[in-house]
Parts: sequence; C-alpha cells; structure tokens
Amino acid sequence: MSGQNTKKETYAELKAQAEVLLKRAEEIRKQELTEIIGEMNAKIAEYEITPEQLTFGSGSHKKKGGAVSKSGAPKYRDPKSEKTWTGKGMKPQWYKDAIASGVKEEDLLIDKR
Repeated sequence: MSGQNTKKETYAELKAQAEVLLKRAEEIRKQELTEIIGEMNAKIAEYEITPEQLTFGSGSHKKKGGAVSKSGAPKYRDPKSEKTWTGKGMKPQWYKDAIASGVKEEDLLIDKR
C-alpha cells in the first residue's frame, strides 16, 4: 500500500448519501416545476390553447388514419376565422367575443339540427 489513509465507503453510507441527494433533487424539481408551470400557463393563455389541443405525449391530437381525437368533433365554428371548438374545456376567446357582441350560441353551432 502507498501509505494513504483511504477509508472504504460502506453500502449503508452510500445509501444514506443517495437518499440525501434524492431528497435534494426532489426539492429542486418542485421549485423548477412551479416556474415551468407558470410559464406554460402564460403561453396557454396567450395563445388561447384549449385542453383538446394538448396531446400529452401522444405526438398528435389526431389518431392514425385521420380519426378525430377522443376530445370529440367540433361543435362550434367562428364564422370569421373558421376556428372551431368542441364545447368542452375553456371557452376560446373568439367564442366569448362573439357571444359578447350579441351573436347567439345557436348561430355558432356547426350542426344546427
């Protein structure tokens, strides 16, 4: 041996160190998560993104073969912009603006049966 005083770490010591690191990592993750969620909420509001437009890992809001996503077919259409809304989730700004300007909800329906 070279005469250096090296202490061999034990399994218990390493496990305790790992637990301390994991706890600290989780604390930092929570801090970062709060900031990230705030940024995401700001962008969602800025771009008037609806829950139906969010895919959460599916890669696309349409299924293979062009089928409509689970969120359903659009129920309302903006006659000016042709944007649509399923009637679920938050009301898009174009819908709120149309109603506020006196347009009747039934006039925005796509299927007016």
